[in-house]
Order: sequence, then structure tokens, then C-alpha cells
Amino acid sequence: MKRMLAVLVVVLLLGLSNYGLAQDTEDSPTNVTIGLKTWYATWEYKPVGQEGFDYGTGVMYGPALNIRAGNLFFGLSYLMGGGFTYDYSETIGYYDYTYEYEADRTDLDLSLGYYFHPNLALFLGYKTVTITSSDTTTYGTFTSESEWEVKLAGPAFGLAGYARIGESRMILFGTLSYVSLESEIDGVSGESFTGPAIEAGLAYALETMPVSVSLGYKYQSYTEDVEDGGEDVFAGLSLGLNFSL
Repeated sequence: MKRMLAVLVVVLLLGLSNYGLAQDTEDSPTNVTIGLKTWYATWEYKPVGQEGFDYGTGVMYGPALNIRAGNLFFGLSYLMGGGFTYDYSETIGYYDYTYEYEADRTDLDLSLGYYFHPNLALFLGYKTVTITSSDTTTYGTFTSESEWEVKLAGPAFGLAGYARIGESRMILFGTLSYVSLESEIDGVSGESFTGPAIEAGLAYALETMPVSVSLGYKYQSYTEDVEDGGEDVFAGLSLGLNFSL
């Protein structure tokens, strides 16, 4: 079966960093964190041997949940939004040609992991992605419009970790993972993308209340699993606000 596009299961880190600052497993063996995450991401497609396509910057946002019980943890996140765009225009013959593209994206991430070290964990995940696209092509007085939807789903695995900075309430966190997703384009099987993804950042927990904030940078680079396949790159800042229950 063919598969397309790979993306990261990383929202669990918001809960991990908050956990590391606010709780100890000895005092509270079960920790529940809910939060909101925002990702300001650029999207670029790089075909082999051709000029790339820059889809600009999109904004994705949504809730996240993390539950840790002893050495086990479960993570869930739902991000929506987008607003990625691509515009092109030129004059062909006596007429102007323009092409306008826009895409929104929804991500659902599930993860289950185990701490084999106080600060390091291995995890397995499952991700679904829905990309809704539309475009408008104009040539002279002729205009055409179209819409389509890409659905992706598949597994992920990786390593997550965090470390307290000295005696402060600041935490350094990061993940490294590998993902591969099956895809359908309007119900028809598509190609596949696989590859690594990295996120790293800092989190800070307030001393007077069970709240933490985080700032990170997330980078995804995935190559199409066909001969001379292109590469999709998503990268940008991520912000998080979390509450421990």
C-alpha cells in the first residue's frame, strides 16, 4: 500500500516538562496535565531537480492532554488551523495567468510511552492528518476552481526526554521520532513520506500555581518514498500553556 507525508508526535512533551517541574512521582504517582499548544509553521516542498514551492506560514492550535502514572504515560493532542498559501502569476501570450492555492490542516496525535530512565522515555504513537486544499486558476477570462482532501494515518516511534536546568524551575525538553503514514486523496491511495522529526525547547513552571509555559522549535523533514521523490519540510516555533490537575 502507498503512504504519504510524515509528521511528529510531540505534544506529550508539554506534559512531561510540566511534570518534571511541578511533581515528583514519589509524592504524586499519577499526574494529569491539560493544555493548549500553538505552532507557527512554514511549509516548503522541495522536488528533486526543480525549484521548490513555498506555502508560507500557517498557524495551528488546539488542546493537549498528558497522563503519567509511574513510568507509563499517555499523550493526546488535537491541532487545527493552517492558512498555508501559494501564489503564482505570469503573462502567457496576450493573457495573464494566475494560480492561487490554500490549505488547512488538522492533526490528531496519540502516544503511549515508558520511562526507562528518570528523564528519558521511549514511545509509540498513532497519528491522523487531514489536509483540505483549494485552488483557483485564472487565464484571461477563464477561471476554474477545485477542492480536494488528503487523509493520512499511521504509526510513529521515538525518544523523548527532559532535564532540569540547575535548581531552577526551568526545563530543557526534546524529542526525536520517526513516522510513516498511509494516505488517501479523495478516497484514492496516495504516495508515502517517511522520515525523522525533532523538537526542542524550554519550559517554565510557575511557583505559585500548577501552570507551566513552554517555547520550542519543531522541525520535520520527510522524503517521498518513490524514486526521485520530493521532500516536505515543516518548521517553526511552538508555544504551550499547561495546567496540572
